[in-house]
Amino acid sequence: MRWQFIFILAISIAFFSCENDLTNIGANIQPAGDAIVLGIDSFGVSSENFDVEFIYSKHDSLLLGTFIDETYGTLYADVLTQLQPPVNVSYPDKAIADSAKLLMVYYSWFGDKYSPLEVNVYKMDKGKTFAESELYPSNIKVDDYSSKSVLLGSKVFTATEYAGTRVNPYRIEIDLDTNLIFGQNKFSSELTQTYTLGNEAVFHNKFNGLYITSNFGSASLLNVQNIYMRYYYHYTYLRKTVDGLKDSTATVSHYQDYPANEEVRTVNRVELPKKTAVLQAFNADKTVNVISAPANIYTRVTFPLKAIKDSLTKGVNGKTMLINRAIFRVDATDVQDTTLAVPLVGSILMLNEDSVDNYFKTRKLPTTYNSVLASITYEYDSDNNVQYLYKFDMSKVLTHELAKNPALNELKFRLIPVSISYDGSQNIKEIKQQNLMRAVKICSGTHPTKPMKLQMVYSGF
Repeated sequence: MRWQFIFILAISIAFFSCENDLTNIGANIQPAGDAIVLGIDSFGVSSENFDVEFIYSKHDSLLLGTFIDETYGTLYADVLTQLQPPVNVSYPDKAIADSAKLLMVYYSWFGDKYSPLEVNVYKMDKGKTFAESELYPSNIKVDDYSSKSVLLGSKVFTATEYAGTRVNPYRIEIDLDTNLIFGQNKFSSELTQTYTLGNEAVFHNKFNGLYITSNFGSASLLNVQNIYMRYYYHYTYLRKTVDGLKDSTATVSHYQDYPANEEVRTVNRVELPKKTAVLQAFNADKTVNVISAPANIYTRVTFPLKAIKDSLTKGVNGKTMLINRAIFRVDATDVQDTTLAVPLVGSILMLNEDSVDNYFKTRKLPTTYNSVLASITYEYDSDNNVQYLYKFDMSKVLTHELAKNPALNELKFRLIPVSISYDGSQNIKEIKQQNLMRAVKICSGTHPTKPMKLQMVYSGF
């Protein structure tokens, strides 16, 4: 029995010895220089505020009104828009034109819902029309399109004067002067006109469009989704009776809409008269940058591409490294949820500075090499306070730039507030520059406790 125990013990020792040799056999035969190595590094960036001259807006989200804010400045917002005539629509025989209204639909507003707002509707009477295929900037010159002398209608109201919810939107109706819409005594001429896809320009040349602006009010902005003119008319017909009774005349009242839809151009003009003073005030504090929409102030960020390249080239143990992870963190600051005058920016597009104008003008989507999207998120600090921040995954962008431009020493990006549309599968359908009131203060590249920083993880073989 004692000999059996000694034999089993000897076999066990031999087995574990062999297993240990097999476990380390890869390390024993692999040259030390071929081992996979990991590196971690961080890079500071420089940042600055800069003036945004204009943005491109879409017809489905328009600001209208005036808002005075001590921090971000005074904002005036109005609308120039064409109207789309009804296509392949013929009016009934002997129809008679009655009246016209401008209808504006909105689901929400910004500012004081009880502040009175007067909206004036002028005719675009300078003979200039918008090109169908062109986007127009928010600093468009109104005087090029309207003399502001042909007032079609006006109304004073407050944002919540009419009943409505997010499901049942608010709708403002403004009576229009029928003698001025198409010219003196020409309002009824629409009843004899039929438009097709080929002759819509006939309508636009006859009626260039509308300039919609606010005359007074300084504390509310409407977030307008839809604008259209409603053309009212009626017609009569003989109603036959039975049993030898006398025929009677019936009157039918109806209307036809002329919408400001995707088929025509709508421009949201934005004016910030105190922008220079606001920008100077923000520039006085180098530890903080700002992103303010619409068409106000953005932040420019410069990455030290040469330092990143040198770090990758030198690597660890002399190896050339590959980027595995590169996260650029931007912390929000001065956020007090209960006292925010302007909502925080929800989504930011970090876009290569050379691509900005063409990107939005041609309605591009994010790519792997010139742009990165980030949405606001939060975490808790050691005192259990909420900290808001944005995280940008820069790994693909940096890999692309290092390969494409090996001699480039720095890389400039703009942090742009955007709104995002998704399709039914939650894929990004469209990205637009944010043209609603949104803002965020962020820690700059020189912030004493939370500077902008690029954290990288890389590996070499």
